[in-house]
Amino acid sequence: MPDTAARIHHMTEADTDQVSALIHASWVRTYGPLMGEERAELESAKKHRPEMIAADLKRMHSESFVGEAPDGRIVGYAYAKVEKGYCGSTGCMSRRPSRAAGSPPACCMP
Repeated sequence: MPDTAARIHHMTEADTDQVSALIHASWVRTYGPLMGEERAELESAKKHRPEMIAADLKRMHSESFVGEAPDGRIVGYAYAKVEKGYCGSTGCMSRRPSRAAGSPPACCMP
């Protein structure tokens, strides 16, 4: 049976063209029915340019990951930014019962 599982890895600048195309297609498919396909195309073309996605790779306290199919196609993308007092896109999930009452979870500590 052929390997069909995507491999997850940190995104590199070499991935930006494919990631841009993936985000664009997903964005138009999602928002086209709500705002009209032409407007969705234009908005995504402005917001999801490869150079803008590449700039995210250089932002401090952020991470970008891609899912790569065995044939080299990028089939998934995730971006997370950590802000002071807020970790990732879902907030702090690390809860240690032994931490002092009122202290921040371990993932938010400097």
